[in-house]
Amino acid sequence: MTVASSYPGADRLRLDSRIAEGTPEWLAGDESLISRVLINLLTNAVKYTDSGSVVLEVSAEPVNERVRALSFRVTDTGAGIARHLHEQIFAPFEQGESGRLRPHNGTGLGLAICRRIADTLGGTIGVQSTVGEGSSFTLRLELAVADAPHAAATPASTGSSAAAGHALRVLVAEDTPASQMVIRLILERLGHTVRVASDGAEAVSLFSTAAFDLVLMDIQMPAMDGYAATRMIRMIETERNDKAGGEPRKILIYGLSAFAQTADRDLAFNAGMDGYIPKPVKVETIEQMLSGLPPRPDAGAPAAAASGGADPTVSSAELGELAEALGTESFAAAVNHFARDMRGSVERLELALARQDRDETRKSAHRIKGLLLQFGVPGLARRVAALEAAAHRPAPGNPEAAQANAAQELCALCLAAIDAVGEASTRIIKKLNAGEST
Repeated sequence: MTVASSYPGADRLRLDSRIAEGTPEWLAGDESLISRVLINLLTNAVKYTDSGSVVLEVSAEPVNERVRALSFRVTDTGAGIARHLHEQIFAPFEQGESGRLRPHNGTGLGLAICRRIADTLGGTIGVQSTVGEGSSFTLRLELAVADAPHAAATPASTGSSAAAGHALRVLVAEDTPASQMVIRLILERLGHTVRVASDGAEAVSLFSTAAFDLVLMDIQMPAMDGYAATRMIRMIETERNDKAGGEPRKILIYGLSAFAQTADRDLAFNAGMDGYIPKPVKVETIEQMLSGLPPRPDAGAPAAAASGGADPTVSSAELGELAEALGTESFAAAVNHFARDMRGSVERLELALARQDRDETRKSAHRIKGLLLQFGVPGLARRVAALEAAAHRPAPGNPEAAQANAAQELCALCLAAIDAVGEASTRIIKKLNAGEST
């Protein structure tokens, strides 16, 4: 329950865990995947419960001499979910029309992942819920009874390894597949091993069950943002240090974000981050950070757009630099990811604008902004950043209709950027294959 207790709003609730008598102390299973499901269920329960309690119950029933049917039940006293939505909430991007899901966006994707993990483990996950009374999610798995494992090694301290140039175990938390691919390829080409998390909750789950030397944490992600994930990682780290004794170990956590302001950096440091890397992520910035040098404030930040530069004009220099860093084959794959991610993100933005959903407009604009920066379209990225800011805090005296018209024009430019990046990438790949400089 440590992760749930550190989630924002947990202090207003009574949190409890109960393990039924006869439950084996050790069972053979995928600890990382099981933890990921439980973290998602527990943090969701805290998020959607305004008062009352969240309880985790664990029990086991014998299947045969060596196998137990293990049940994890997370029960809350939140708003509840209408019966006709009980299956829909496990589908990607689904949200309930009433009750617990409407005032808090973003749970559908997490529950879809939970269902997929349960299927992968050969188990089941389901919900029982009544509107106005609360919900109970149950994960059921059949696991073999096991002997106690040998003591796990304590995760290594980061600073000395990075400074010495050793290969590092890096956890990257980033929700956009194209950006995940770029960051992973840069790190792997520098000789490091990488595991990728698609949101903050998954990052916490991976950190709690595996050893890492460095975390690169995107700030704005679905389900759980980078600030909350960092706070949880620091709490887990403190518990590990208290149990281990001796010299405390502290992993380096660097935030990732585009167009970060001073206030954003303050939030990152207050959450427990050690530094900040601006998007688009570049080889030079990563190398400086890994060598122990603080990244330059302007490293990776795009140059100011020229007057009227809010069109999908591609910076061949920035895109060429990315191609040289990744290699032509990986670069081509990354550009394909960019095209898919952009189309999906623009579709979500258009839907959010039609529904006048400011929160989803802000999230979609943030995602698009990061993609444009990473793939060399800084002028248009700045205009999308303005839309993101307007969705967060509407400008006084700016009519909704005017904003909507401008945003629709912006969506068309973003779609045009897909073709512009594709055409520029083709030219760059031809040059590199011919041995020419980009």
